[in-house]
Amino acid sequence: MPYTKRPDITVRVAGFVALELDSGELVAAACELMRCPNSHNVVVRPMAIAIDAYGDPISDSHGEIIAVEHRHSCCDTELDRAGEAAIKREALLLVLGEPPTLVTPADGGEPEQLIPWPGEIRASASIRRALRASAAAGIAGDVSELL
Repeated sequence: MPYTKRPDITVRVAGFVALELDSGELVAAACELMRCPNSHNVVVRPMAIAIDAYGDPISDSHGEIIAVEHRHSCCDTELDRAGEAAIKREALLLVLGEPPTLVTPADGGEPEQLIPWPGEIRASASIRRALRASAAAGIAGDVSELL
């Protein structure tokens, strides 16, 4: 599920970068790091929104902006092992619905996900899934044919 950067589109939401998915849909993505006040861990917050060709957010049939975000608390071990840039990239891949990055452990074992998010998280955090859901959602018209 590749994507292409679209530097020709200025996203109207600060800090977001425009991308075109292999489906032709336009999205914008960003990722910020925050400090969790309780644990003092670093929290990675990737976000993706659907945009139009002018860089404006797109809303669904109910007026809600089509967007996803995820928050992942990183412990020091994870940050030291992978590095901040790799974790941010992996988080962005998550919200873009891209496959995970696989790394080979130091002991040479089987490749494993850089961040082992379960399939449920991968699905719920994906802008691709949000776009599909928004296309299917709406107020039913004549339901008499369904009954």
